[in-house]
This record gives sequence, structure tokens and C-alpha cells, in this order.
Amino acid sequence: MRFFISCEIDGRFGDEIPTKFREIRKYVEERLNARLKNKDYGPDVKSLGIIPIILQQDMQKTHKERKLFQRKQRSADYRLYIDFDRFALASADQAIDLLLKNILDSIRHLSTKTKNFDAGFLEADILQIFEKEYSEL
Repeated sequence: MRFFISCEIDGRFGDEIPTKFREIRKYVEERLNARLKNKDYGPDVKSLGIIPIILQQDMQKTHKERKLFQRKQRSADYRLYIDFDRFALASADQAIDLLLKNILDSIRHLSTKTKNFDAGFLEADILQIFEKEYSEL
């Protein structure tokens, strides 16, 4: 499984929030790809693009969530919201948890769109890598 993580982020208020996201994105993406690149979770999905949307309420009207599964490419592109204020106030560890929850919520939704994708094992592996329980996120 290969992960690609990016973000749609509100940078109107300086670099603090985009910088925080870049740091945690790099950490999470590198750990996931290092540990899961040779794992197989079924033939339907081989790569997963996670692009959280971190915008203030006034900008959310123009940036809708996206849940795209491309069967032929065996890839998915998910763009789910992370609460802007929670992310802005979060410590680095809390911001990682917000990103992990976004990833796991994407995987859970993707499991309803595919037949041959073991989302449960992927979720368990991710939680094990970061030593977390879903309820902690």
C-alpha cells in the first residue's frame, strides 16, 4: 500500500498552521510508507491519496469533501475536513491524531465502496504503527 498525503489549507493567517501540517504530514506519510509499502490489502486498492481540508467555516462552501475511488487505477482520493480551530490549537501529538483519524475515516468509507480491500487489517496496522486506539483520536 502506498500513501500520498497533501492538504487544502487556509493560509490566510500566516505560516503557523501550514508549517504544522507539513511537519506532521511528513512524519505520518514516511512512517506509513516505510511500514506498509510491501503490504497487500487486496487487489482493489494499491494507493491512497489523503488530502485533508483544513479551512475556516467561511471557506468551506467552496471546498467540498471528496470521496473518489478509481477502480481501474486501484487508487482512491479522499478529501475530508479536519476542524480548523481544533487543528490550529492542537499540539503536535494532537495534530497527528487529527490526521490519523482523517486517514482512518477515509479507509472506513472506502471499505463500503470496494469488495476486495481489507480495510480492517489496514486500520489495525496503522493503529499499531502509531500505538493508538481509534477511540483515542
